[in-house]
Amino acid sequence: DRLTAALHPLDGGYTFETTVTVGGKQAAHVTGRRLGTSSELTVDSGGVGVTYRVIPPDAWLMTEGGDWAPATDPGSSADPLAPLLAPSSVKSVGGAAGVDTLEAMYPATALVLTGTDAIKVTITIASDGTVTISYQAPVGSQTGVSKTVFHAAPTQDPIVAPSPLPSGG
Repeated sequence: DRLTAALHPLDGGYTFETTVTVGGKQAAHVTGRRLGTSSELTVDSGGVGVTYRVIPPDAWLMTEGGDWAPATDPGSSADPLAPLLAPSSVKSVGGAAGVDTLEAMYPATALVLTGTDAIKVTITIASDGTVTISYQAPVGSQTGVSKTVFHAAPTQDPIVAPSPLPSGG
């Protein structure tokens, strides 16, 4: 199917950038990369940035101070593409020249959201292979919007453990 075909080139490695807004204001900005089962990402929220490096089963975090520490909850190790491969439904809704647009429905839990309502996700596939995933969901009395842009990056530097390893890691 078109969704699987669009995501398959990312299997070899990818970079991504996510922006989350709530009520029209940026709540978080995430940039990262994934190679094999390892990932590295930086989360900026509320003026604070934290970098995570995940090489399963281990994970570390680095604060803006530059020190690495073992991550006790490496929730960031999940592959953000995995849940996208299992929508409850998907349909093509056209798109501009050189762009395919799909609408897929996912359980909120698949997107690490609360609630029981299905979430409509718009997936845009550009002719260069760039995949953009966007959706909105209620956040309290406001609307949250998430937009992630994925680029295939099969050739990139390896993701390695911090050196020297922090104590406890």
